[in-house]
Amino acid sequence: MTFVIAEILSDAAGRLTMLADTKLTNEVDEVATRHIYTQPCLKIVIIDDDITVAVAGNNPETALRFVTSLRGQAISQIIESLRRYSIDHASRDVSKSFLIAKRAPNPKLWRIVGGAVDDSSSLPRLWIGDRAAFSAFQSQHQSALLDKPAEFRLVAAMQAITAFDDIPTVGGYVTRVTGDGMHPFRFYGDQTGMAPWLTEGTIAEQNGRTALTFSVPPGADSTRHSRIAVPGHGRTPGALAFVIPEIGTAWMWTHETPWLPPIKLSGLRAMADLVRVASNDYGQVLPPD
Repeated sequence: MTFVIAEILSDAAGRLTMLADTKLTNEVDEVATRHIYTQPCLKIVIIDDDITVAVAGNNPETALRFVTSLRGQAISQIIESLRRYSIDHASRDVSKSFLIAKRAPNPKLWRIVGGAVDDSSSLPRLWIGDRAAFSAFQSQHQSALLDKPAEFRLVAAMQAITAFDDIPTVGGYVTRVTGDGMHPFRFYGDQTGMAPWLTEGTIAEQNGRTALTFSVPPGADSTRHSRIAVPGHGRTPGALAFVIPEIGTAWMWTHETPWLPPIKLSGLRAMADLVRVASNDYGQVLPPD
């Protein structure tokens, strides 16, 4: 399963944002399912500057490969091809739900589930995937950060539901694609992190002021790390890498074959190493650090 959500934001530029998790659930291998950061799945494919498509459901590789094959087609052809795919694969245990986005000047969303096509004519936000994840997302989105911009709230709510194990089918990294009237669809370089699971707070009075500090208690796991998304650009806009600097390692999907498992790149001492290896060894253009 998975969770993907997209919204046409109410701003003058016609900005549209799509978000997805990367957890790959293996129903026969619980250990593999837990490897959410080392065995992720890219569930959003950038078709071209104006169109992007996400998939949801079990065994997504076949659907992702089919979506990638639609590059170069018009939006009407893509919708009809995916509608037909959803019908033809109804009895198979593979991904067959799709979320399709077209950017400004006339931004629009389409959702295909069970061969039926819905669009964003009445709702600016559509989703596919796990219903429990959508309920959790709604709770996060509606209860916090109400004073923040709409896109920030979308990203924050998505990060919240992927950070914990509350939804068994959702987790891993958060991928975001955004485009508007002036900017084509591209992945965005969001950064998140993981702090120690167990901390304790200490309140102390100093110079007439109260201060609260947090620390990891003796014997508790102090592990922390950052997760940095590095988007492709230039001739490979569909490439995407996630870097964990603390271990000098990245997982990268290529523009040409986003349905394949990501390539593990080790021994990275700086972001420049990632850029160099991606270009020299795999022909992927990532932005300089």
